[in-house]
Amino acid sequence: MARLTLFVAGRSPNSQRALTNLADVGVGPDHPALEVVDVLASPARAMDEGVLLTPSLVIERDDERLVLVGGLDDRSVLKESLASLDLVS
Repeated sequence: MARLTLFVAGRSPNSQRALTNLADVGVGPDHPALEVVDVLASPARAMDEGVLLTPSLVIERDDERLVLVGGLDDRSVLKESLASLDLVS
């Protein structure tokens, strides 16, 4: 199964928008593949993952890694990316 990590900066408007857009395509905060990391609380984690901008959604499966940056406003791209990994229908 793919792993999703959403890096956010606290409760900033863009971070909240990314969470809302994820939930709107079927990946809510309780989704088993989703981990939300607040870079204000865990800056070392962001650096270890190479995340320089927030919000950033890191999608990983096997040896593949895709990073979507921003509020995830283009829901068609978001849904297509997640559907290709069987995370949403």
